[in-house]
Amino acid sequence: MLTLIRSTVFNLVMPMSAILTVMVFWFSLFNREWALIVGRAWNRAMLGSLKLICGLDHQILHPERIPDQAVLIAAKHQSMWETMALAIILPKPCIILKKELFNIPVFGWFCRSCGFIGIDREAGSAAMREMLTQAKARAAEGFQIVIFPEGTRQKPGTSSRYHPGVAGLYSALKIPCIPVAHNAGLFWQYPSVVKKAGRITMSFEEPIEPGLKRKAFMEKLETAIETTSLHLAGMVPVPSAEQAGARSEPEEKAVYDSSHLGDHQP
Repeated sequence: MLTLIRSTVFNLVMPMSAILTVMVFWFSLFNREWALIVGRAWNRAMLGSLKLICGLDHQILHPERIPDQAVLIAAKHQSMWETMALAIILPKPCIILKKELFNIPVFGWFCRSCGFIGIDREAGSAAMREMLTQAKARAAEGFQIVIFPEGTRQKPGTSSRYHPGVAGLYSALKIPCIPVAHNAGLFWQYPSVVKKAGRITMSFEEPIEPGLKRKAFMEKLETAIETTSLHLAGMVPVPSAEQAGARSEPEEKAVYDSSHLGDHQP
């Protein structure tokens, strides 16, 4: 019962704070740099509120892999949490979203002002061409291009077909791709409104360098994301010694709460 009450309070704080933010900082909607600053501050405040109200903290594994330059970020999608987290973890995020999300008051306004990329899923190949054009322009400016290959949120322990858009981006942008795995869905449950107390773990996996063939890239990407996400959710055995050795880092390299997010940024 207490978890439901805390979740309800947080679910009220989120939209109310968003409305207040746009009322005070309305001018930021007309400048991408300002919108990114305000959006980052709001996301950081929300993750801090999540810890304070719901007791839901987080840690980042392998933060040394968080890039300062243009890369393709391919992340597991289980909740809204990872979108908010990546928006403040990455120095210059450019997130690829469903175009209809731009129509949501406040949230959509800031996404558009931040220069995020909207995809019209009904437009077919035309949507792919438009996405690639915009992604190339953002990458040339040093932005990290974020995409959720499955396209929609999945419950922990499940996955869906990885859409070809991520392979198209990898081939066209010719920059490294960093797989990102996590277990956010265990705590920020979808479609439930409940946010459970605990600690979300997000892991930045080894970069996939450009140049792989489409099939090899997709297999390597999906294996990296799904294997680690299942492991973080406690749904698979501990990795083999070779796999564990490839991932192991000194404990102090993990980031253990939201107060540290962004500390690595210049």
